[in-house]
Amino acid sequence: TASGGEPLQQYEFVTELFRHCEEHAIHTAVETSGYGPWRALESILPVTGLFLYDVKQVDSEKHRRLTGVDNHLILENLRKLVRTGKPVVLRFPLIPNRNDEPENIAAVAGLAVELGLKEVDIVPYHRLGDKKYERLGRAYELAGVPQYDPNQAEAVRRTLESYGLNVGLL
Repeated sequence: TASGGEPLQQYEFVTELFRHCEEHAIHTAVETSGYGPWRALESILPVTGLFLYDVKQVDSEKHRRLTGVDNHLILENLRKLVRTGKPVVLRFPLIPNRNDEPENIAAVAGLAVELGLKEVDIVPYHRLGDKKYERLGRAYELAGVPQYDPNQAEAVRRTLESYGLNVGLL
């Protein structure tokens, strides 16, 4: 699995690596935010078996406030990717008081249903990044945000399942 940073930023490397994996019958997956040029996804598409695609926020302005970037490209790339027929699992990073409002949960479920996606994985926020940022001497924007409460994550899982989705809670 090629994952974060963002594999689309090193798509030439990922493409070459996955070509070698394919030659040795090694299953490949890309974990992506989808924030990159379509040509990057297009390049890795033939050699990727599965896409794990993060959607943090469906509302564009709220996405900008949460991540610093608009989500137009992310959602456009997701739609194009789904049309290719490649397997896609929507991943929903769940961050307390940042993207867990009922409207966004419903919007994520609605997006999955609209695109015909059957699987959604909830990725509850954890504090593992705190020390990494500290070691790098960088400010961590989510410092002080509590880990996601398992009971609340379970409630979100049930809500997403009510849309007919198969939901994993990671």
